Amino acid sequence: MRVLHITRDLLPAVTGGISIAVDGLLQACCALDGVECAAISFDGYRPCSRPGTAAPVILREDGARVLRVRGGDAPDRALRFAFEFGPEVVCVHHAMLWALAEQLRARRAELRSLLFLHALQGHQDRLHGLERPTRSALDEMRAVSRADRIAVGSRAAEQILVGAFPEQADRIRLCRPGIRDSAEAARSADSHARGACAAGPLLYTGRFADLKGTFDLLDAFAILSESKQARLVVAGGVPDRPRSEMRWRRRLMDRLPEPARERVAFVGWLDREALANQLLRASMLVCPGRFETFGQSALEGMLFGLAVVATRAGGQAELIEHGHSGLLCEPGDVPALAAAIERLLAEPDLAIRLGRTAAEQARSQHLWDGRAGEIAHLLGELA
Repeated sequence: MRVLHITRDLLPAVTGGISIAVDGLLQACCALDGVECAAISFDGYRPCSRPGTAAPVILREDGARVLRVRGGDAPDRALRFAFEFGPEVVCVHHAMLWALAEQLRARRAELRSLLFLHALQGHQDRLHGLERPTRSALDEMRAVSRADRIAVGSRAAEQILVGAFPEQADRIRLCRPGIRDSAEAARSADSHARGACAAGPLLYTGRFADLKGTFDLLDAFAILSESKQARLVVAGGVPDRPRSEMRWRRRLMDRLPEPARERVAFVGWLDREALANQLLRASMLVCPGRFETFGQSALEGMLFGLAVVATRAGGQAELIEHGHSGLLCEPGDVPALAAAIERLLAEPDLAIRLGRTAAEQARSQHLWDGRAGEIAHLLGELA
């Protein structure tokens, strides 16, 4: 079976969870018997993108051929690449790219389609209280209504999607992302288990967004401002929009009292090595999101052996067992978030125990090797 993955930003920077999930899924698909994979990555793509370029096709170590394209005229190059590959199944990882799948299906009626929803745009609109759907939500509605199968990464997301699209319930499937182990992650887990990072900073990784709890994070840190030992590293930002990212940074810093600002470091988007280094040095990972379709960043922190403070937001509550592999609080409850962080700062032995258990769970329950059956079954439905 030939499977073509259509995605955005396939690991140009890896602080964000979705690109890590797609990268791992691509590798897991390549490892299945009888499956050949290719991918098209629209880097920095937005519906209003200016004309851009296509890079030469690269061959990954896992055997997948990847075309990286950038800009508004990229679909022409992508279509040629897709037809040369000749897929039997097309997997779309962002609803705004669904149009390319429809162009392929228009010329090959037998082509089957799989939509992976790594974020629920319509649900995010509802959480924002919007009266009219955004363009992203409209793209999602169209893609969900036409895909042969729709995959989501958590029971929480599955329930929301079935509630929003009851007529598509028989096509919706649970397919949890996994995570890939590494020597860096193993060394980090060992270091945290020995308590070597107890004096490290708090760490946040991901996009800046209100639904990601970015404001909640800074407000909670402000409550901790009297603790001179508390430091915060913020990795991530706003992808491909440097001016917007700078505005976010200014707004976030404005929420802090003057003494606390000196203990916050914005390090931007990080590659694999730099992100692994931050995970190694941190004392804990804070995941304050208002809703998470899966919780890839939390899972990565678990793999690296960090104690994770997270909200019961969607899939995060399915990854972390409160008091056993992390600490959970309600989304949007800033005092509770601050209290959970304060507790781990005051009880380093608890942080070590939580991180050790989290690392064990990540390796025993969430590696990509254990997801092979789910992926194979899903592709088998489309064969």
